[in-house]
Amino acid sequence: MAALESATNDEHTKAQSRLGLGVLYAAAVAGYPLIAAVPILLTLESRSISVPFRAVILALSIVVLLYSVHKRVLYTGALWVPLVVFWALYLSRMLSDTLFRPIPLSQPPTEYFLYGFGTCFLPMLALFTRASDATLRFALRLTTLVAGIAVITAMYLGIQSLLKGDFGSVMSSRFELWTLNPISLGHLGASLATLALFQLRSRADRTRGTWIFLVGAVAIGLTCTGVAASRGPIVALIVNCCFLLFLDWHEGHRLRVIVAALIIPLLAIQGARYLEELGFGVISRVQLAWEDPIRIDLLQGALAQFLAHPLMGSSLEERVSLTYPHNTFVESFMAVGLLGGLAYAAFHVMALQRAMRLLISRPAAGWLAILCVQYTISALFSGSVYASNTMWALLAAVVANEDRSRTAAGVSPVLDPVLT
Repeated sequence: MAALESATNDEHTKAQSRLGLGVLYAAAVAGYPLIAAVPILLTLESRSISVPFRAVILALSIVVLLYSVHKRVLYTGALWVPLVVFWALYLSRMLSDTLFRPIPLSQPPTEYFLYGFGTCFLPMLALFTRASDATLRFALRLTTLVAGIAVITAMYLGIQSLLKGDFGSVMSSRFELWTLNPISLGHLGASLATLALFQLRSRADRTRGTWIFLVGAVAIGLTCTGVAASRGPIVALIVNCCFLLFLDWHEGHRLRVIVAALIIPLLAIQGARYLEELGFGVISRVQLAWEDPIRIDLLQGALAQFLAHPLMGSSLEERVSLTYPHNTFVESFMAVGLLGGLAYAAFHVMALQRAMRLLISRPAAGWLAILCVQYTISALFSGSVYASNTMWALLAAVVANEDRSRTAAGVSPVLDPVLT
């Protein structure tokens, strides 16, 4: 009887752990876009919703992290070295620029700690948990559901604005909400379309209702990415589709890949032209992708700051514009100098290498690898070290899960992931 009760309690704990980790995955990709609609619907100040939401995610991250350490399912490999080096230097820079030797910054000092430490660093640590296949399946479905609700809500609010005579999004050629910028909205749509397409590739456990939901998710995700008319998400979506085709080719679906490779570009071009006619600058903005003087000035300013202070770095932000340089690799060198920049680059590049291994060795977890590449592209186009929570979360997730795939055969039952 005692043994049965112990087994029941253990299963209950595993279910709770799976739920907690799955919520963290979903929150990293689509959590904020979902709650961003609440202030608009309820006519509230944005922070009255976003701050409590981030506090809940932070608390959940701490719980998952402590559980993972207790159960010894946290990643313990060599990539901790460059990661710890970078974050130690970066947190030192945050303390220096905000407390010890304050300099002019675009945000109040507490914001950098709230975002950098509270929404990036600690949730990232929790997602170094090695997850089982069952946990990842749950996380995939939950993330798709949350992203779908977020996109539908955002599109609904946009249509309501148009019906009320607010044509601001059309006049600016980019759809957005006042709580959600076009870049974030575009990446949300690209993520939703990618997750739905990833699941449509498999026939396993799919009901007619699930199939309809996934097809609808692809359609609305693609539409959302198009009307957001942001270059980074569009490029990322193209790359994501290439990875999905690679997976199909790798799994032997050669004819399907050839047909899709011929049809998808034609449909994409026609859809982009249609959205352009409606006033959303999909094609025109992509054509100007490399002719953005503001981005070029930011990158040049950040590089100049690094060259002027190559050992210790210069500051959290580009000093002239008082904003981040929209490229996390350049920003890392600007903020913490050569050692910190190399540590960041080493961790990020090696994590991408792990993502590619995960894509091939564990196709069921391939969606993590693809999204990791997507948000790396986001980091290259418009990322910020202290605010790119999705990027940090996915880098941690691919490292942990690739490690689990590579070592599972030689790991004892005690050390094997228990989040089943």
